Amino acid sequence: MSAAADGTVRVCQRSDGESRLLLQTHGTMDMMCLAPDGHLLAHSDGAATVQLWRLAGADAPPGGTFWCVLRGLRGRPRLIAFAPRADAVAVTTDDGTVALWRISDPAGEREPALTLVCSGGRVRSVAFSADGALLAAGGDSGMIEIWQTLNGLTVDTLPSTGHAATSLAFAPDGRTLAVGDALGTLRRWRIGGTATRRRPPVACLAHAGAVDHLVYGAGSLLVSGSADGTARVWRV
Repeated sequence: MSAAADGTVRVCQRSDGESRLLLQTHGTMDMMCLAPDGHLLAHSDGAATVQLWRLAGADAPPGGTFWCVLRGLRGRPRLIAFAPRADAVAVTTDDGTVALWRISDPAGEREPALTLVCSGGRVRSVAFSADGALLAAGGDSGMIEIWQTLNGLTVDTLPSTGHAATSLAFAPDGRTLAVGDALGTLRRWRIGGTATRRRPPVACLAHAGAVDHLVYGAGSLLVSGSADGTARVWRV
């Protein structure tokens, strides 16, 4: 799936490689995020709102219908992330906040259920844990904050490394957080405990450019993608 500045979203069929128009919005497409179940799509044109669209099922012709507008952001949207069960969506803004909406209610929420403040400066990365119970955000300073999505309480704060945290991924068990930074370093932090008893993270210089993407695969695999044009698979 791809989004373009002309307001179109297209889907490419893997079977024949043909690109088909999925939906046409009225504004430009500054950013887009597809829910893990493929039934919801969030997008923003860079203004202080995010639109949600319902997408047709796999057995229906490609298409989508507008659902609702998420309002209440304090600044310009920068990043969008869906929870794994697509029952919540987080949006970061340029003022260092993360807004979270719960969307399991068929009517949808128009105002955020939580507005969280990231102490590490402008948010450069955001990720949900596999069960959706935790939300992490990494800032320009490299500091990372982790909250409970139920009530917004802080679970952990990982110290600044001096380089922007450009990508995040929770391990499937939710006990470890992988962090990629602007220098190309990959770290794996254990979550929880006190700062005085925290073990140093497992770290390595993974890429020659910023680590832009991190995802856990099957088993004990972690995949990293970088601005240097490479992708690496790690056995962790």
